[in-house]
Amino acid sequence: EVRAGNGEAVRPLLRCLMLRLPHQGPIYCEASRVDAILGHWTSALSIAEQGVKTCLKYGPLWFLLLRLVEKAYGARAVKEYAGFALKNICHELHWKVHFEVAAAFGRAGNLPESHESIGNAALSCPKHLRWKVWLLAARSELWDGSVETCRKLLAQAQFDAPSRVQVAVCIERARAEEFLDDLDEAREALRKAYACEGHDWKVYLEHIFMEARQGCLKAAKEITHTALELHPATGRLWSALIALEHSGENGTGGAAMAAFRRATREVPKSGEVWCEGARIFMNPMVQHFSLGRAYKCLEFAVHLTPQYGDSFLELVRLRFLLEMRVRMRKHPLAVGLLGAPPESQAQQRHDSCSNDLAVSASPAADPSRLLPAAALIARQVSETMAAELKRADFTLGADFAFTVGAELGIAPGTDGDSVGTGLPPFQSSRLEVLCAYADPNYGFLWLWCRQNGLSTPKEVLARMTKEVTEDLLVGATRWAYAWAVACSLFGLGYNFRFSSGTTSGGLSPPDGQTVEQVQTAQECQSDPVARDYALGSMRLARCVAHCNIPLDRAERRRLIFGSDILCI
Repeated sequence: EVRAGNGEAVRPLLRCLMLRLPHQGPIYCEASRVDAILGHWTSALSIAEQGVKTCLKYGPLWFLLLRLVEKAYGARAVKEYAGFALKNICHELHWKVHFEVAAAFGRAGNLPESHESIGNAALSCPKHLRWKVWLLAARSELWDGSVETCRKLLAQAQFDAPSRVQVAVCIERARAEEFLDDLDEAREALRKAYACEGHDWKVYLEHIFMEARQGCLKAAKEITHTALELHPATGRLWSALIALEHSGENGTGGAAMAAFRRATREVPKSGEVWCEGARIFMNPMVQHFSLGRAYKCLEFAVHLTPQYGDSFLELVRLRFLLEMRVRMRKHPLAVGLLGAPPESQAQQRHDSCSNDLAVSASPAADPSRLLPAAALIARQVSETMAAELKRADFTLGADFAFTVGAELGIAPGTDGDSVGTGLPPFQSSRLEVLCAYADPNYGFLWLWCRQNGLSTPKEVLARMTKEVTEDLLVGATRWAYAWAVACSLFGLGYNFRFSSGTTSGGLSPPDGQTVEQVQTAQECQSDPVARDYALGSMRLARCVAHCNIPLDRAERRRLIFGSDILCI
């Protein structure tokens, strides 16, 4: 019901269940979670507090309460609530309470308090789990600049860890050494991870990410091919291969598309693979640009793998591009050439759902006549959007649901119910609720946009909105999108889109807007290329492709430690 948009109707039902079954901790957990998803944080905290009074020994409810308290009041309040938790829950969970307190103080930057709680966690922790405490302590020392202490704690973690989890400690050591710019030691740690008992595809994936972060795309591809020979049914490895092909792309996108097609044959139910396909279709510099196909790929991705956060973030970028298309379609010149926007005819256009040309020009139209019109419309819409983005008053149109319908041949009012996909309706207008309920926990772009472990899905989506806005404030980037959208609208093919004088020449706007972030001169002045659109964020893609984009300490932490195996 929450995913269907009936969250407010569910709340009274959950309250009724709490009254009828007052000693069922899972009911309180779900009721508190639903209220948090809907943005009722005070109510969510109140329900969790009420729940721990009647279900004193239910551990998951206490840990949910600690997270809500940290979000509302900070780390000091977490320590106070933890005192009550320690008096009630079973002794076996005491170490985890201290662990949560230590993590809260670590996120707040209060390292002395964090160290005290880490010590308490180590004293009360079972021996076979103590390695987790040492990893948390190692990270705290690393953030504090105590490099040797960090390495000693990692060595202790490796000594205490059971053989089946040695690989996790090796991966953590590799990340720490990469953060310290000691790549030889990082690669040595990964070699040890390969030799550990029970290592799997996650070691290969971490190695791929590390080489990609250093700009070593060729080495990363070789590792990916080796991994796929051993684990051919792993969707995340296939998505990594597509992303690497896309990140090294300077041509028409053929290599990335070939990898995507092969991956869909091997792992058709991988949401990560479908998300990478959407990125290819949203790349304005390749011949496969198609907003309709991108939407269908993202629809599959969200349905198949809702825990993968990148799919939701790419839907944010797609909404901006669809808004750009709607504005172009409503331009008086476009209406004169193409006719009125086909809101009333969307139901009859199901046969056009395979591409994004549902409202394109007649095949008989002369391309030489349409080319200057498309350039003029693209320029005006691009300049209008730039002005609105600068003033921070840009809003997505209220008819976004119809926009998707016009792209895919869906009748107005169905709000994303795809024809011919066999999927249930996807309510794009309730993207925040759908994302919050799915609670994604991984994805390269997702973890780049997530500021810390407490960031809510709504906050991550807001960060992605800011990333897209900053990308669109760069004149060359915005024009690349605008020209690709205009050409698809008017039915102009790839050859027309990238003919002489339409990309960096006479028809492109000469504006030199740059994002507010500090960027290198090369990043701001050079024309975008295909690989700049490979990862959803221009800044992130250029970090991988060029490996010379300056990052602050917090950004490097997110980039290296974001793809976390442990919930630290």
